[in-house]
Amino acid sequence: MKPKRTFLFAHTHKVPPVQDRTRVYQGRREMGNAIVTVHDQPEGHQPRLLPERQDLRCHSVHGFDWGVGDGRRGYGGAGPSQLALALLADYLGDDQKALALECEFKFHVIAALPHDWWKLTGHDIDKALKRIQEHSTALAEREGI
Repeated sequence: MKPKRTFLFAHTHKVPPVQDRTRVYQGRREMGNAIVTVHDQPEGHQPRLLPERQDLRCHSVHGFDWGVGDGRRGYGGAGPSQLALALLADYLGDDQKALALECEFKFHVIAALPHDWWKLTGHDIDKALKRIQEHSTALAEREGI
């Protein structure tokens, strides 16, 4: 029998409202390197590199990575874990919330990103976090947690 997977964060960690939904994250590959930039609005500001945030948790000493992106679940290893943590810490502005949400965000969002190039807006991130929270709440209710 397959063990049940329990999702506990939904009822213990509410996703905070985010002020800046205009922030855009872009990932690309150049010469074998995975590069993620943050584009803060208004237009005209120079993009900045997304900090890896290994100070919070060091999943990968080799930097970011992400999924295969053809509609299937992709790679969910150390590089995607580091990206999920760094992206959430930057977007939410709350390190503890980022640590609590990183695993589910990695599997629901990062692992499904296109391999060569992707873009996530603040609105995309909010929608994904809401779906994760709803899914986790439904599982917790079903399991009586």
